Amino acid sequence: MAMVTETLRLKEPGLLTSTAVARMLGISTTTLRRLEGKLFEPAPRQGNRKV
Repeated sequence: MAMVTETLRLKEPGLLTSTAVARMLGISTTTLRRLEGKLFEPAPRQGNRKV
């Protein structure tokens, strides 16, 4: 339930989740994360997970 609440909170101001971006690009989230910093600037992180 917390993940749904967090996702809805991000969508309100027009932000996208990594899953949504990967689907739009037609790639997996793993590939998106691997390419981050190589093809485009790393996105700022939202949330309270310290991973």
